[in-house]
Amino acid sequence: MRVTSAVLLLGLVAPVLTSDCRPGCNKPSGANFDAFLSLLEPSSGFFQLVSSCNDINALWLRAAFHDCGDGSILDRTGGADGSLQFETGRSENSGLGGTVSFLASTAQNAGVSVADVIALGAILSVARCGGPSIPFHPGRVDAHGPGPEGRLPSPTDSEGFLQTGLGRRMGLTFGEQTSLYTGSHTIGCVHGADHPEITSESCAPFDSTPNTFDNAIFKELVAKTSVDLLGTDKRMLSNSNYKTTIKQWAASQSAFFSQYVTAFTACSSLNQLSNLDPSYITMPIGNGAAKKHTVKSTLARRSAYSTDVTEQEACETHTRAATRCSTQPGYIEKCSYETGTWVREFDPMAASYTPGYECVDTRYGARWLPPTTDGGKFGYAARSRRSVDEEDAVVQEAEAEVIYRAKRAEEL
Repeated sequence: MRVTSAVLLLGLVAPVLTSDCRPGCNKPSGANFDAFLSLLEPSSGFFQLVSSCNDINALWLRAAFHDCGDGSILDRTGGADGSLQFETGRSENSGLGGTVSFLASTAQNAGVSVADVIALGAILSVARCGGPSIPFHPGRVDAHGPGPEGRLPSPTDSEGFLQTGLGRRMGLTFGEQTSLYTGSHTIGCVHGADHPEITSESCAPFDSTPNTFDNAIFKELVAKTSVDLLGTDKRMLSNSNYKTTIKQWAASQSAFFSQYVTAFTACSSLNQLSNLDPSYITMPIGNGAAKKHTVKSTLARRSAYSTDVTEQEACETHTRAATRCSTQPGYIEKCSYETGTWVREFDPMAASYTPGYECVDTRYGARWLPPTTDGGKFGYAARSRRSVDEEDAVVQEAEAEVIYRAKRAEEL
């Protein structure tokens, strides 16, 4: 397969995917974990393409962003729905035709959704390039046609568009935006044959380590030694909010990795939360094997949080629930990627909710739900981490996540 470009957010000329969506290609993957584990076997052609970090890893990562990047939490359109298979003729998706055709064919042969395979390919690619471990939850349902047009950024877009036209629409914080937009450029390069207006080189890398997922791109942007030719990445430094987080990621790779997991998970589950299986797969690292982690569909029972954070209670950084409610008003506890323990942090979101909203520990972390009106599932005072055992929490948790991200988007 000829690799034509490894630009995440930008694309050039590519063949259009001409095959129709045949019966079965829109089938939700649900809990078909065996199919995904087979794709992650070392003998699998899917795995072998990205086993050693190369240009294809960057292409698969780019494909995932282009699939979910048209999504909106504001009108609940688009998202991580496999619609990219119908959109390869668009200029912003140029260079992705062959990649999308392969991923769609893989999905059809495995009997799972295209959206799931696109997400899986990106998560595997990041892991095989030395990046963070991102949990893969299957269950995305494919769209039956193209998504909204004109929502992905171009090389000439301002940081204002990235902030409001993209970040606000997707419900991403400034830190999540920089980690996702610029951080995804830590691997790959721009091909001059596809993008002559940017470079005449056959392969112009974004940073000095194009085959390693690391924070070099942030270090070089801050030091002004960057070889990154994309104006969007450099223009973000002119925005004080973006600049602050770019400096944070330059100073700490572990902090960047932690934020990237959150940001990519938000994008790859955009408008699909209620479809995702609570159980998940972790990627094969080094010579290790992929592993399924079984999680019940109900919330785990938790007593009100009473252990002081100074006791350094251990947490799992690779799960989606990287935050939890705190006993201290206005604060949450966050799972530190650096120490693997819970630490208390001020939560600026807490004060933005109207009185009566409750902090609830969900599978996505600490989230705020509107007050219950029937004395039912969420009838707890917003005073501490709670004891919760809901049997029908999946849809409500997904709704809480949408509310949470929409609320944050209002601040951008």
